[in-house]
Amino acid sequence: MPTSDNGSSIQERARTGGGVDPRDGLFDKEFTDEQLEAALEEREQLRVRRLEAQSAFKVADKAAKDKLVEFSLAVGEVARVGRFRIKKTSTAPREVSFETAGSERLNIKVHE
Repeated sequence: MPTSDNGSSIQERARTGGGVDPRDGLFDKEFTDEQLEAALEEREQLRVRRLEAQSAFKVADKAAKDKLVEFSLAVGEVARVGRFRIKKTSTAPREVSFETAGSERLNIKVHE
């Protein structure tokens, strides 16, 4: 797991909110709305579950693909394993250039 200069993993900081600056929030507006707070709590629980599921998927995906390497599937070849159909494809290199438009974003973070 990648770590920062403070020794914590990126995933761990995402779960815990990283380090908290005691001055952070000093001049924040404060809303009191139980429905909004409940929605934010549900969002946070699902966000953490998503991180855990993504992490588990990455491990399982790598294990499956590492095992597939043993079968030396050629580009364009199709294989079946149980209910799974596997096809190896190739993508030619290409140049990509685009411009993005400005936008507004809401950043929601846990503040303990």
